[in-house]
Amino acid sequence: MDGEPINNASHPARDGPALAQRRYLTFVFSDLSDSSKLATAMEAEYFAALLGELRNAYQEVVAKHGGIIARIQGDGMLAIFGYPDAREDGSRRAAQAALALHEAIRSLRVEPRLAAYAPLGLHTGIHSGIALVGEGDHLRGRVDVIGDAPNVAWR
Repeated sequence: MDGEPINNASHPARDGPALAQRRYLTFVFSDLSDSSKLATAMEAEYFAALLGELRNAYQEVVAKHGGIIARIQGDGMLAIFGYPDAREDGSRRAAQAALALHEAIRSLRVEPRLAAYAPLGLHTGIHSGIALVGEGDHLRGRVDVIGDAPNVAWR
C-alpha cells in the first residue's frame, strides 16, 4: 500500500492522555544488600523505619544529581537520568548519584546487635540505552519505562 499514510491513531504507545517517547536514558537501579536477612533479624517497625531512611536517601540524592525516581519498590529503586529533559551529562550524573547513594547508605545505622550487617551497603547497576518512556501510575510507578536498558541496570 505504497503512498498511503500510516494511521498511528491506534498505536498502543500513543493511546491515552500521555504519549510514550523513545528516549536515550541512563538508568540506576539500587537495592539494599542483605535486606532479606536484615528484615528477618529486625523487628518489623525498625526495618520499616530503616526502609523509610533508605527511601529518603534515594529521593534526596537522585534529585540532587538531576535524576528522577521512576519507582521505589521495597528496598529497591529505579532512577532515570535524561528525562524529562535530555542532557549530555546524564551518564556522569547517574554515576555520581550512585556513588553518593553508597556513601549515604553506609552512614545509616542499624541496631548494635546487628553489627554484622554494618555498614549497610547497596547493590547498584547503571546502564544507558534507548527505552520507551511515558507517564506512569500507581501500579507502574511515577514513570513507566519499557526496554532492555532498565533491565540491564537491574541485572
